[in-house]
This record gives sequence, structure tokens and C-alpha cells, in this order.
Amino acid sequence: MKQLKWLCFILFALVVNPFLQAQKVIELNFPPSKGEKIDLGGLQKIKKGEFYQIHIKGINLNIYQVGINQQDSVLSKPLSALEFGSFNLDLINKLVSSLSTSVSGIVKNNNTLSLMENSSNVFKPDSLSRLTFEIYATFSLKDSLSKLQMNLDNWRLKFNKILLEAKRNTPNYGNDLNYTHLWSSIDGIRKRLNQISIDVRQNEEEYIKYSDLNIAPIIAEGEKSSNQGFVPQVNSLKVTDENIKKLYAEFGNTLAEVRKGLTADSIYTSFLSLINIDNNRNNSFYSLPLQFMEDRATVKVFISPIDKNSGLPGYETKFSFPSYQKNYWGVGPSLYWAWLKDEVISSVGTVQTDKSITYKIVEEDSRKGEMGTASLLRGGMKFQEEYSVGVHATFGLGLSLTQKVRPRFLLGGGLSFGKTHMLAFDAGLIMGYVDRIGKAVDKNTTYTQPIQGTVSRLGTAVFVAVGYVYKF
Repeated sequence: MKQLKWLCFILFALVVNPFLQAQKVIELNFPPSKGEKIDLGGLQKIKKGEFYQIHIKGINLNIYQVGINQQDSVLSKPLSALEFGSFNLDLINKLVSSLSTSVSGIVKNNNTLSLMENSSNVFKPDSLSRLTFEIYATFSLKDSLSKLQMNLDNWRLKFNKILLEAKRNTPNYGNDLNYTHLWSSIDGIRKRLNQISIDVRQNEEEYIKYSDLNIAPIIAEGEKSSNQGFVPQVNSLKVTDENIKKLYAEFGNTLAEVRKGLTADSIYTSFLSLINIDNNRNNSFYSLPLQFMEDRATVKVFISPIDKNSGLPGYETKFSFPSYQKNYWGVGPSLYWAWLKDEVISSVGTVQTDKSITYKIVEEDSRKGEMGTASLLRGGMKFQEEYSVGVHATFGLGLSLTQKVRPRFLLGGGLSFGKTHMLAFDAGLIMGYVDRIGKAVDKNTTYTQPIQGTVSRLGTAVFVAVGYVYKF
């Protein structure tokens, strides 16, 4: 049971604990206040491979876009309202007014409209009623279009109110950002538009059919009649007929233009703006996680208005972390040369007359110094970051590469060149055991046998070294 508890504890430490660590987030306030500084304290001990994020508080992403060394935010164009086709009501009003005047003149002179006596195409009172009906029908359609235009303008006014609020630095939408209600309203407008289109098409078809059967024959006979007194009335009837047809055509053209602006795709595009506004209503921007891969990261943050013609200012900042540290510690291998050497003696034998051999001590020429390797710890400071030149103290252990491999202790100082991976040149004192001629040895004394007259003693000398340093 105890082993199971320990296993659970280890799994928790390895799996869960990394997720409980504090997130490395750089906080920026927008708009910035005077004298404000960026707090980078949480990133001073960031390690290679770890992730960090940029968080900008108070930014309205409906009017600003953010770039972190490159474009990073969602919106790329200004918010825009739904565009509708134009209502050609001026021309429609003019045609309806002209139609009313024309029919009024025909009604006033209807007693003279018998183009041919006993003709089957006599202009009858029901014909005048039909023309009068067209006046009322077109007036009704014009009023329906006017109401539709007003409804669309009211809808667009609500939509634009949201867009205007979204362009404030600190928007407050209240209950206006209700795109479900706006969607229901525009759907009702589309249904009303379709009904008006059906009414126009039916009236137009009925009138054209009536005109072909009743109006066209009268105009044709009037143009053939020799009675010149009927010519003005026939021309008036002809103009009225043309105006009615032209009026229905204008109704159709206007409705077609409006339908172009109310397609499902155009409404979808406009409502995307509302969705983006709703998504950005917390006025906050988080970048995607960014990975720290260098010894020191430099981050550029760009904040610019989405609409280049808005007159809003742009912002740009740059910061680096971890903060530049003059002091450093590093370790690495080195090759050294030291003026540390052994004293070497030899015994030279001489045969005496009695055939015995005597020995004298001779001091040999020793080497000038020794070469070796060392593992050195260095601590120092950099002069300038851009040149990466530093001075440091050095100490560590080494091994001489001589006939007798011996340990060495090195202490000194030097210069380093580089940032993380550095080249170092060192100099100082080296200490270690070397061979020295013992005090019992007398070079002027003759010995009867060869002797080993050197002893190991602690010696010191100057060394120079070149090596590699890895900065912690």
C-alpha cells in the first residue's frame, strides 16, 4: 500500500505539476499610460524551450489589429454594415404623378373618346375604371416600397449603432448586441420584399394582358382614324399606357436591386461582423504561445488601426528578456602550458683502480615546462553585450600530460569572447607536486651505488591556457 502511494505521488509530480506552474505571460495595457513600464520579472528565469504569451488588456480588436513580429490578430478589414440596393423612389414618384395626370385628362374628356362610331373598340367607362385602378394599385405599391425602405433604414440604424459602439476604445453594447433579434427582423424584411415582388409581377402581367386586349386596339384604330379631333386623346391614352408599363418595369428593377443586397451570402457576411464584435467584447488579446529558443528574446509588438483612414494612432514597442546580465558563470575544458618542471638527476659511475665503481650525482637539463588539460570554472562580467567581451576569474583542476601524470590546481583570470558558447584565454598560477633534489644529495660526494635523490614537493608556476566556456 505504501509503495502504491509513492507511485501516485511520483506520477502527480511528473504529470500534473508542470500544468500547475505559473504561466509566463507578458501583460500590456492599452492604451498605455504615461510612464508605464512593462513587467518582465516573470521571464527573467525562463529556460530554452519554454513557452510564453503576450496579453494585451483593454484593446478593442474591432478597430485595432495586433502584430507580434508578424500579423497575429483575426480581423483584417474594417467593420461594415450590410449594403442594400438603391430605392429608385424619385423616378417611381414621378411616373405615378404623370400617370395620375394622364388618366385625369382622359376621364375629363371621356365623352369624346369614341374613336369610330358603331366601332367594337369604343373606349367604354370600364376602361377608365381600369386605368384609375392602376393609379391606386401603383400608389399602393409605391407606399409599400416606401415602408420597406423605412424598415430597412431602421434596421440598418440599429446595426450601425452597434458598429459605432464597437469602434469606441471601451464599448458598452448593453442589450443592443442581440443578433438573434436582428436576424429575425431582416428575415421579416426579406419576406415582405418577396411579397411585394409577387404583387408587382401579378399586377404587371394582368395589366399587360388587359392592355393588349383593350388599349392597344383603340390606339391602333385612333392612329388610323381620319378624325383629327381624337388624336390628342389617343396620344394621351398611349402615353398613359406606356407610363403604366414603364412604372411596373421600374418597380421590378428597384426590387431586383434591393434583392441583390439582401442575399443570404451578403447577410451572412454582415452578421460575421456582429459575431466578431461579440467574440471581442472582453477587449482582450492573447497571442498564441511563443517558444523561447535563444539566450535572449527580443519581441516587437505592433498595434495599428484596421481602417487606415480612421485617424486613429498606431503603436509599436520592443522589449527583450531576460534582462542583460553583466555577470556570468561558465565551465569548460582548456589546454594549458605551465612553467612547472621537475628537477632531474642521474648517477654517473666511474671504475676505480681496485675495479670498484663509484658514483657522482649529475643534474640533468630538465624540460622548460609542461602541457596539460584542465576543467576550469569561470566567473566574471561582460563589458558590452554587443561585443560579448568579458573578464573573469578562473579556478579548476587539471592533469599534466607528462611522463608522470599528476593532478594540478589552477587559479587565475582571463578574457572571454562570445555569449553562451565562448572562447577563453586564461593565465595565472598553477600548483602541483613536482620532483625536487633532496637535501641529502650532495653533488660533490662520491657514492658507492646509484641513488634516487629526488623527492616530490608542492610547486607553483605561471600558466597560460586557451579553452571553451559554456555559460550557465
